[in-house]
Amino acid sequence: MARMLGSTRYYVGYGTQVLRTFLQLIAPANQRVALIGYGLGSGLAGGGPPMSTRSPVVVDLLRQTTAGSMSAWAVRKYDASLAENLQTTALRYGVGPEPTPGDILRTFTVNFQGSVFVREAQDDEIVIGGGGRLGCRYMYPTAQPSGVQTAVTLEFEE
Repeated sequence: MARMLGSTRYYVGYGTQVLRTFLQLIAPANQRVALIGYGLGSGLAGGGPPMSTRSPVVVDLLRQTTAGSMSAWAVRKYDASLAENLQTTALRYGVGPEPTPGDILRTFTVNFQGSVFVREAQDDEIVIGGGGRLGCRYMYPTAQPSGVQTAVTLEFEE
């Protein structure tokens, strides 16, 4: 069986002390999707001097049961030469109600102006059931100055 790999990436400039979902993957009906990797970076838009006194960003990967007030977002396949289309869809950060949270599957922290990327072992991938939702939400423990930008990448396999 051939693999269909895809990803989505979103940048958000939101630095207040609230939990905020900024990307959500939705598996197609009757088809599972495996989250094979994820990454997050945080820093000042356009660079700037190091700010080692800033608190790290707390990130959760969790199951979610609703879309909240999120907006449609693009996914891309890794091999553009393949004729098939990705069936997985994505939603991005929106203002308003948060998606309904479910089980938290992973939690990690990222230092300000730092980044992390995790590639899951094949037997430890997060599997999203058909029609299921997986969200990536974050929170800054302390208020951040304007210009703070956070980027997340979610890589998946259909």
